[in-house]
Amino acid sequence: YSWWLTGFVPGALENFGTSPEATATLKLDATIYFEDEEMMYAFIEGLKNTTEIQHNVSKNIRTVKYEYGKNYTVNPAKKSVSFQWQ
Repeated sequence: YSWWLTGFVPGALENFGTSPEATATLKLDATIYFEDEEMMYAFIEGLKNTTEIQHNVSKNIRTVKYEYGKNYTVNPAKKSVSFQWQ
């Protein structure tokens, strides 16, 4: 029931910078389980339509593309989406 639960210390990752090389050291593998298929498919559409990510502090923008089978998968039986963020 939590969107973002981590052990990150705010601002601690700033030392790494926001270059593709620096951010390549960070990787998130996640699975989200949805209450219903409508929510799941809305999330999938959001992934498909995402073309860039903006860094919270520096406001630098990085291009991203989510492709089915490459960096996200869907399990309709469990109403879940597994994805990678890197």
